[in-house]
Amino acid sequence: MQAIGGARCHTGRAAQCERCGFRMTHPRGAGPWEALGWSLGLLGLFSLLIHGVFMTFSFAGGTHGIGVAGGVWAAVRLGSVSVGAAVLLCTVVCPVLWGLGMVYVAGGLATRAPGPGTAGVLRMLDRLRPWVMPEVFLLGVVVAHGKLAHDGAVGYGGGFYLYLAAAAVWFVIGLRVRDDRLWERLRPARALMSAGRAGIGHEAPLAGCQTCGLVQRTGAAESPHCEATCARCHASIENESDTEVRRCVVLLVLGMLLLWPANTVPIVQIAELGPPEPATVWEGIKVLYFGGSPALAALVFLASMCVPVLKVVGLSVLVVCRSPRRARTARRLAQIHRLIATAGRWSMVDMFVITLLIGLVRLGGLASVDPRPGALAFLAVVLLSIVAAEMLNAKLFWNHTETRRNA
Repeated sequence: MQAIGGARCHTGRAAQCERCGFRMTHPRGAGPWEALGWSLGLLGLFSLLIHGVFMTFSFAGGTHGIGVAGGVWAAVRLGSVSVGAAVLLCTVVCPVLWGLGMVYVAGGLATRAPGPGTAGVLRMLDRLRPWVMPEVFLLGVVVAHGKLAHDGAVGYGGGFYLYLAAAAVWFVIGLRVRDDRLWERLRPARALMSAGRAGIGHEAPLAGCQTCGLVQRTGAAESPHCEATCARCHASIENESDTEVRRCVVLLVLGMLLLWPANTVPIVQIAELGPPEPATVWEGIKVLYFGGSPALAALVFLASMCVPVLKVVGLSVLVVCRSPRRARTARRLAQIHRLIATAGRWSMVDMFVITLLIGLVRLGGLASVDPRPGALAFLAVVLLSIVAAEMLNAKLFWNHTETRRNA
Protein backbone atom coordinates (compact mmCIF):
# COMPACT_ATOMS: atom_id res chain seq x y z
CA MET A 1 0.00 0.00 0.00
CA GLN A 2 1.10 3.51 -0.70
CA ALA A 3 0.06 6.26 1.66
CA ILE A 4 -1.31 9.31 -0.06
CA GLY A 5 -3.32 10.77 2.81
CA GLY A 6 -2.41 13.90 4.68
CA ALA A 7 -2.86 16.57 2.02
CA ARG A 8 -6.28 17.61 3.21
CA CYS A 9 -5.41 17.02 6.86
CA HIS A 10 -2.51 19.48 6.76
CA THR A 11 -4.70 22.20 5.26
CA GLY A 12 -6.86 22.20 8.39
CA ARG A 13 -9.88 20.61 6.73
CA ALA A 14 -11.59 17.32 7.50
CA ALA A 15 -11.11 14.41 5.09
CA GLN A 16 -14.49 12.99 4.17
CA CYS A 17 -15.31 10.18 1.77
CA GLU A 18 -17.13 11.64 -1.24
CA ARG A 19 -18.88 8.34 -1.87
CA CYS A 20 -20.44 7.44 1.51
CA GLY A 21 -19.89 10.58 3.62
CA PHE A 22 -17.72 8.87 6.28
CA ARG A 23 -15.46 11.42 8.00
CA MET A 24 -11.97 9.96 8.32
CA THR A 25 -10.03 12.86 9.86
CA HIS A 26 -10.87 15.59 12.37
CA PRO A 27 -8.11 18.23 12.18
CA ARG A 28 -9.62 20.34 14.96
CA GLY A 29 -9.55 17.58 17.55
CA ALA A 30 -7.50 17.62 20.73
CA GLY A 31 -3.74 17.29 20.68
CA PRO A 32 -1.78 14.92 22.95
CA TRP A 33 -1.56 17.32 25.89
CA GLU A 34 -5.29 18.03 25.90
CA ALA A 35 -6.12 14.33 25.49
CA LEU A 36 -3.80 13.57 28.40
CA GLY A 37 -5.55 16.15 30.58
CA TRP A 38 -9.05 14.86 29.89
CA SER A 39 -7.96 11.26 30.44
CA LEU A 40 -6.34 12.07 33.77
CA GLY A 41 -9.50 13.92 34.80
CA LEU A 42 -11.63 10.90 33.91
CA LEU A 43 -9.39 8.54 35.90
CA GLY A 44 -9.31 10.92 38.85
CA LEU A 45 -13.10 11.11 39.03
CA PHE A 46 -13.46 7.32 38.86
CA SER A 47 -10.85 6.84 41.59
CA LEU A 48 -12.87 9.13 43.87
CA LEU A 49 -16.36 7.85 43.15
CA ILE A 50 -15.62 4.16 43.64
CA HIS A 51 -15.75 4.45 47.45
CA GLY A 52 -18.60 6.97 47.74
CA VAL A 53 -22.32 6.41 48.20
CA PHE A 54 -24.04 6.45 44.83
CA MET A 55 -27.78 6.16 45.61
CA THR A 56 -30.06 5.44 48.57
CA PHE A 57 -33.63 4.16 48.79
CA SER A 58 -36.00 4.50 51.75
CA PHE A 59 -39.21 2.46 52.04
CA ALA A 60 -41.52 1.75 54.98
CA GLY A 61 -38.98 2.97 57.52
CA GLY A 62 -36.01 1.12 56.04
CA THR A 63 -33.12 2.69 54.13
CA HIS A 64 -30.44 1.10 51.98
CA GLY A 65 -27.58 2.70 50.06
CA ILE A 66 -25.16 1.42 47.42
CA GLY A 67 -21.97 2.47 45.69
CA VAL A 68 -21.65 2.77 41.94
CA ALA A 69 -21.01 -1.00 41.73
CA GLY A 70 -23.33 -1.98 44.58
CA GLY A 71 -26.03 -3.29 42.27
CA VAL A 72 -23.45 -5.34 40.38
CA TRP A 73 -22.26 -7.15 43.51
CA ALA A 74 -25.86 -7.77 44.60
CA ALA A 75 -26.70 -9.25 41.19
CA VAL A 76 -23.62 -11.50 41.31
CA ARG A 77 -24.50 -12.74 44.81
CA LEU A 78 -27.99 -13.60 43.60
CA GLY A 79 -26.67 -15.65 40.69
CA SER A 80 -26.75 -13.18 37.77
CA VAL A 81 -23.02 -13.21 37.17
CA SER A 82 -23.31 -12.45 33.43
CA VAL A 83 -25.56 -9.44 33.97
CA GLY A 84 -23.36 -8.09 36.76
CA ALA A 85 -20.16 -8.57 34.76
CA ALA A 86 -21.60 -6.85 31.66
CA VAL A 87 -22.83 -3.86 33.67
CA LEU A 88 -19.53 -3.54 35.54
CA LEU A 89 -17.57 -3.62 32.29
CA CYS A 90 -19.66 -0.93 30.59
CA THR A 91 -19.92 1.43 33.57
CA VAL A 92 -16.56 1.17 35.34
CA VAL A 93 -14.00 -1.22 33.85
CA CYS A 94 -14.08 -0.05 30.21
CA PRO A 95 -13.98 3.68 31.08
CA VAL A 96 -11.01 3.10 33.39
CA LEU A 97 -9.20 0.92 30.84
CA TRP A 98 -9.81 3.53 28.14
CA GLY A 99 -8.47 6.27 30.43
CA LEU A 100 -5.35 4.28 31.31
CA GLY A 101 -4.70 3.45 27.66
CA MET A 102 -5.13 7.06 26.57
CA VAL A 103 -2.80 8.29 29.32
CA TYR A 104 -0.16 5.88 28.02
CA VAL A 105 -0.65 6.95 24.40
CA ALA A 106 -1.11 10.68 24.90
CA GLY A 107 1.63 10.89 27.53
CA GLY A 108 4.14 9.31 25.17
CA LEU A 109 3.11 11.49 22.24
CA ALA A 110 3.11 14.67 24.36
CA THR A 111 6.67 14.03 25.50
CA ARG A 112 7.66 12.83 21.99
CA ALA A 113 8.71 9.49 23.43
CA PRO A 114 5.90 7.02 22.65
CA GLY A 115 6.26 3.77 24.53
CA PRO A 116 6.41 0.29 23.03
CA GLY A 117 3.12 -1.00 21.69
CA THR A 118 1.56 2.46 21.35
CA ALA A 119 0.00 1.57 17.99
CA GLY A 120 -1.59 -1.56 19.45
CA VAL A 121 -2.98 0.39 22.40
CA LEU A 122 -4.50 2.96 20.02
CA ARG A 123 -6.22 0.20 18.04
CA MET A 124 -7.53 -1.27 21.30
CA LEU A 125 -8.92 2.12 22.38
CA ASP A 126 -10.82 2.40 19.09
CA ARG A 127 -12.50 -0.97 19.72
CA LEU A 128 -13.16 -0.10 23.37
CA ARG A 129 -15.05 3.16 22.78
CA PRO A 130 -18.48 1.62 21.98
CA TRP A 131 -18.44 -0.23 25.31
CA VAL A 132 -17.89 2.87 27.45
CA MET A 133 -21.43 3.83 28.49
CA PRO A 134 -21.57 6.39 31.33
CA GLU A 135 -24.33 8.39 29.63
CA VAL A 136 -26.46 5.26 29.15
CA PHE A 137 -25.92 4.36 32.80
CA LEU A 138 -27.15 7.80 33.87
CA LEU A 139 -30.31 7.24 31.85
CA GLY A 140 -30.69 4.00 33.78
CA VAL A 141 -30.44 6.02 37.00
CA VAL A 142 -33.26 8.29 35.80
CA VAL A 143 -35.43 5.29 34.91
CA ALA A 144 -34.72 3.58 38.25
CA HIS A 145 -35.65 6.80 40.05
CA GLY A 146 -38.93 6.93 38.13
CA LYS A 147 -39.76 3.35 39.12
CA LEU A 148 -38.92 3.80 42.81
CA ALA A 149 -40.10 7.36 43.44
CA HIS A 150 -43.79 6.47 43.81
CA ASP A 151 -42.99 3.79 46.44
CA GLY A 152 -40.34 5.50 48.55
CA ALA A 153 -37.66 8.17 48.68
CA VAL A 154 -34.61 8.07 46.42
CA GLY A 155 -31.47 9.93 47.44
CA TYR A 156 -28.07 10.57 45.88
CA GLY A 157 -24.63 10.60 47.43
CA GLY A 158 -21.29 12.08 46.45
CA GLY A 159 -20.53 9.13 44.18
CA PHE A 160 -23.45 10.02 41.94
CA TYR A 161 -22.29 13.60 41.39
CA LEU A 162 -18.74 12.44 40.72
CA TYR A 163 -20.09 9.95 38.16
CA LEU A 164 -22.14 12.76 36.62
CA ALA A 165 -18.94 14.77 36.28
CA ALA A 166 -17.16 11.76 34.78
CA ALA A 167 -19.95 11.39 32.21
CA ALA A 168 -19.55 15.08 31.32
CA VAL A 169 -15.81 14.57 30.86
CA TRP A 170 -16.50 11.55 28.64
CA PHE A 171 -18.89 13.65 26.56
CA VAL A 172 -16.13 16.21 25.98
CA ILE A 173 -13.70 13.41 25.15
CA GLY A 174 -16.13 12.12 22.54
CA LEU A 175 -16.18 15.56 20.93
CA ARG A 176 -12.51 16.47 21.23
CA VAL A 177 -10.28 13.39 21.42
CA ARG A 178 -10.02 11.87 17.94
CA ASP A 179 -7.82 8.88 17.25
CA ASP A 180 -6.81 10.12 13.80
CA ARG A 181 -5.08 13.17 15.34
CA LEU A 182 -3.05 10.91 17.60
CA TRP A 183 -2.20 8.57 14.73
CA GLU A 184 -0.96 11.58 12.76
CA ARG A 185 1.37 12.47 15.64
CA LEU A 186 2.56 8.88 15.97
CA ARG A 187 3.02 8.11 12.26
CA PRO A 188 2.57 11.21 10.06
CA ALA A 189 0.95 10.62 6.69
CA ARG A 190 3.65 12.61 4.87
CA ALA A 191 6.37 10.33 6.23
CA LEU A 192 4.43 7.30 5.10
CA MET A 193 3.87 8.90 1.70
CA SER A 194 7.58 9.51 1.18
CA ALA A 195 8.31 5.93 2.20
CA GLY A 196 5.48 4.46 0.08
CA ARG A 197 5.86 0.97 -1.22
CA ALA A 198 7.17 0.59 -4.73
CA GLY A 199 5.16 -1.04 -7.46
CA ILE A 200 1.86 0.72 -6.76
CA GLY A 201 0.88 3.13 -9.46
CA HIS A 202 -1.39 6.15 -9.39
CA GLU A 203 -4.08 4.12 -11.14
CA ALA A 204 -4.45 1.82 -8.09
CA PRO A 205 -7.75 2.25 -6.21
CA LEU A 206 -7.99 4.46 -3.14
CA ALA A 207 -8.99 3.15 0.28
CA GLY A 208 -9.62 4.96 3.53
CA CYS A 209 -8.81 3.36 6.88
CA GLN A 210 -11.72 3.61 9.34
CA THR A 211 -9.34 3.17 12.29
CA CYS A 212 -6.71 5.88 11.73
CA GLY A 213 -8.20 7.88 8.82
CA LEU A 214 -5.30 7.40 6.41
CA VAL A 215 -6.20 7.55 2.70
CA GLN A 216 -3.98 5.26 0.66
CA ARG A 217 -3.67 3.37 -2.60
CA THR A 218 -4.09 -0.38 -2.50
CA GLY A 219 -2.28 -2.80 -4.72
CA ALA A 220 -3.02 -6.40 -5.55
CA ALA A 221 -2.68 -8.84 -2.68
CA GLU A 222 0.48 -10.93 -2.69
CA SER A 223 -1.59 -14.11 -2.30
CA PRO A 224 -5.29 -15.01 -2.12
CA HIS A 225 -4.92 -15.59 1.63
CA CYS A 226 -3.42 -12.14 2.34
CA GLU A 227 -5.61 -9.16 3.16
CA ALA A 228 -4.92 -5.51 2.51
CA THR A 229 -3.94 -3.69 5.67
CA CYS A 230 -3.44 -0.03 6.47
CA ALA A 231 0.09 1.26 5.97
CA ARG A 232 -0.09 3.19 9.26
CA CYS A 233 -2.12 1.22 11.83
CA HIS A 234 -2.15 -2.20 10.10
CA ALA A 235 -5.93 -2.55 10.46
CA SER A 236 -7.74 -4.36 7.67
CA ILE A 237 -9.04 -2.04 4.93
CA GLU A 238 -10.56 -4.72 2.73
CA ASN A 239 -14.25 -5.13 2.12
CA GLU A 240 -16.13 -7.58 4.27
CA SER A 241 -15.19 -11.21 3.78
CA ASP A 242 -17.68 -14.05 3.43
CA THR A 243 -16.46 -15.49 6.75
CA GLU A 244 -17.28 -12.31 8.65
CA VAL A 245 -20.69 -12.08 6.99
CA ARG A 246 -21.45 -15.65 8.05
CA ARG A 247 -20.44 -14.86 11.62
CA CYS A 248 -22.71 -11.83 11.58
CA VAL A 249 -25.58 -13.99 10.30
CA VAL A 250 -25.03 -16.51 13.11
CA LEU A 251 -25.17 -13.73 15.70
CA LEU A 252 -28.36 -12.33 14.18
CA VAL A 253 -30.06 -15.73 14.13
CA LEU A 254 -29.21 -16.22 17.81
CA GLY A 255 -30.53 -12.73 18.53
CA MET A 256 -33.81 -13.48 16.74
CA LEU A 257 -34.26 -16.72 18.68
CA LEU A 258 -33.73 -14.89 21.98
CA LEU A 259 -36.04 -11.95 21.22
CA TRP A 260 -39.16 -13.81 22.36
CA PRO A 261 -37.87 -14.95 25.80
CA ALA A 262 -36.17 -11.56 26.30
CA ASN A 263 -39.52 -9.79 26.04
CA THR A 264 -41.87 -12.38 27.58
CA VAL A 265 -39.87 -14.11 30.34
CA PRO A 266 -39.71 -12.11 33.63
CA ILE A 267 -36.46 -10.20 34.07
CA VAL A 268 -36.94 -9.43 37.79
CA GLN A 269 -39.04 -10.56 40.73
CA ILE A 270 -40.40 -7.77 42.91
CA ALA A 271 -41.59 -8.15 46.50
CA GLU A 272 -43.15 -5.21 48.39
CA LEU A 273 -44.79 -6.08 51.73
CA GLY A 274 -46.20 -9.24 50.21
CA PRO A 275 -45.51 -12.23 47.98
CA PRO A 276 -43.01 -11.71 45.14
CA GLU A 277 -44.36 -10.96 41.67
CA PRO A 278 -42.38 -11.51 38.44
CA ALA A 279 -42.10 -8.59 36.03
CA THR A 280 -41.22 -8.46 32.34
CA VAL A 281 -39.81 -5.50 30.39
CA TRP A 282 -43.32 -4.53 29.32
CA GLU A 283 -44.64 -4.60 32.88
CA GLY A 284 -41.83 -2.31 33.96
CA ILE A 285 -42.84 0.15 31.24
CA LYS A 286 -46.43 0.06 32.49
CA VAL A 287 -45.22 0.84 36.02
CA LEU A 288 -43.54 3.99 34.71
CA TYR A 289 -46.57 5.02 32.64
CA PHE A 290 -49.19 4.57 35.34
CA GLY A 291 -46.81 5.92 37.98
CA GLY A 292 -46.94 9.36 36.38
CA SER A 293 -43.93 9.23 34.02
CA PRO A 294 -45.34 8.71 30.51
CA ALA A 295 -42.38 10.40 28.80
CA LEU A 296 -39.95 8.14 30.65
CA ALA A 297 -42.10 5.11 29.84
CA ALA A 298 -42.02 6.03 26.14
CA LEU A 299 -38.25 6.44 26.28
CA VAL A 300 -37.76 3.03 27.92
CA PHE A 301 -40.20 1.45 25.45
CA LEU A 302 -38.16 2.86 22.59
CA ALA A 303 -34.76 1.89 24.01
CA SER A 304 -35.63 -1.48 25.55
CA MET A 305 -38.26 -2.93 23.22
CA CYS A 306 -38.13 -1.14 19.89
CA VAL A 307 -34.36 -0.66 19.46
CA PRO A 308 -33.34 -4.34 20.02
CA VAL A 309 -36.01 -5.58 17.62
CA LEU A 310 -35.25 -2.90 15.02
CA LYS A 311 -31.52 -3.58 15.33
CA VAL A 312 -31.88 -7.29 14.65
CA VAL A 313 -34.33 -6.69 11.79
CA GLY A 314 -32.29 -3.81 10.38
CA LEU A 315 -29.01 -5.73 10.44
CA SER A 316 -30.73 -8.68 8.79
CA VAL A 317 -31.93 -6.38 6.00
CA LEU A 318 -28.41 -4.97 5.59
CA VAL A 319 -26.96 -8.47 5.26
CA VAL A 320 -29.60 -9.54 2.73
CA CYS A 321 -29.27 -6.32 0.68
CA ARG A 322 -25.50 -6.07 1.03
CA SER A 323 -24.74 -5.92 -2.72
CA PRO A 324 -26.74 -3.05 -4.22
CA ARG A 325 -26.05 -1.94 -7.78
CA ARG A 326 -26.78 1.75 -7.29
CA ALA A 327 -24.42 4.01 -5.36
CA ARG A 328 -27.37 5.89 -3.83
CA THR A 329 -28.71 2.66 -2.31
CA ALA A 330 -25.28 1.75 -0.94
CA ARG A 331 -25.01 5.19 0.65
CA ARG A 332 -28.40 4.77 2.35
CA LEU A 333 -27.40 1.34 3.64
CA ALA A 334 -24.17 2.78 5.05
CA GLN A 335 -26.13 5.51 6.82
CA ILE A 336 -28.54 2.95 8.30
CA HIS A 337 -25.59 0.90 9.50
CA ARG A 338 -24.06 3.90 11.28
CA LEU A 339 -27.42 4.71 12.88
CA ILE A 340 -27.85 1.13 14.13
CA ALA A 341 -24.30 1.01 15.50
CA THR A 342 -24.84 4.30 17.36
CA ALA A 343 -28.30 3.62 18.79
CA GLY A 344 -27.82 -0.01 19.78
CA ARG A 345 -25.81 0.68 22.93
CA TRP A 346 -28.79 2.50 24.49
CA SER A 347 -30.59 -0.84 24.81
CA MET A 348 -28.29 -1.56 27.76
CA VAL A 349 -30.36 0.87 29.83
CA ASP A 350 -32.64 -1.92 31.09
CA MET A 351 -29.65 -3.92 32.34
CA PHE A 352 -28.46 -0.89 34.27
CA VAL A 353 -31.93 -0.37 35.73
CA ILE A 354 -32.12 -4.01 36.81
CA THR A 355 -28.82 -3.90 38.69
CA LEU A 356 -29.71 -0.58 40.35
CA LEU A 357 -33.07 -1.95 41.52
CA ILE A 358 -31.48 -5.18 42.77
CA GLY A 359 -28.89 -3.22 44.73
CA LEU A 360 -31.21 -0.54 46.13
CA VAL A 361 -34.29 -2.58 47.02
CA ARG A 362 -32.70 -4.86 49.61
CA LEU A 363 -34.80 -4.15 52.69
CA GLY A 364 -35.31 -7.66 54.02
CA GLY A 365 -38.98 -8.56 54.44
CA LEU A 366 -40.09 -5.03 53.49
CA ALA A 367 -39.05 -5.04 49.85
CA SER A 368 -36.64 -6.79 47.51
CA VAL A 369 -35.89 -7.16 43.79
CA ASP A 370 -34.30 -10.37 42.50
CA PRO A 371 -33.06 -11.18 38.97
CA ARG A 372 -34.89 -13.70 36.81
CA PRO A 373 -33.81 -15.70 33.70
CA GLY A 374 -35.33 -13.18 31.28
CA ALA A 375 -32.57 -10.71 32.19
CA LEU A 376 -29.94 -13.03 30.75
CA ALA A 377 -31.89 -13.48 27.51
CA PHE A 378 -32.37 -9.71 27.19
CA LEU A 379 -28.66 -9.10 27.83
CA ALA A 380 -27.74 -11.68 25.20
CA VAL A 381 -29.92 -9.97 22.57
CA VAL A 382 -28.37 -6.58 23.30
CA LEU A 383 -24.77 -7.85 23.25
CA LEU A 384 -25.27 -9.98 20.14
CA SER A 385 -26.73 -7.04 18.23
CA ILE A 386 -23.91 -4.70 19.30
CA VAL A 387 -21.23 -7.20 18.29
CA ALA A 388 -22.99 -7.93 14.98
CA ALA A 389 -23.19 -4.21 14.15
CA GLU A 390 -19.48 -3.74 14.94
CA MET A 391 -18.58 -6.82 12.90
CA LEU A 392 -20.46 -5.68 9.79
CA ASN A 393 -18.22 -3.39 7.73
CA ALA A 394 -19.98 -0.65 5.76
CA LYS A 395 -17.52 -1.17 2.87
CA LEU A 396 -19.47 -4.34 2.14
CA PHE A 397 -22.27 -2.29 0.53
CA TRP A 398 -19.96 -0.96 -2.20
CA ASN A 399 -18.75 -4.28 -3.63
CA HIS A 400 -21.02 -4.24 -6.70
CA THR A 401 -22.09 -0.63 -7.11
CA GLU A 402 -22.01 1.14 -10.46
CA THR A 403 -19.22 3.45 -9.27
CA ARG A 404 -17.04 0.49 -8.41
CA ARG A 405 -17.66 -1.25 -11.73
CA ASN A 406 -16.83 1.90 -13.68
CA ALA A 407 -13.64 2.61 -11.74
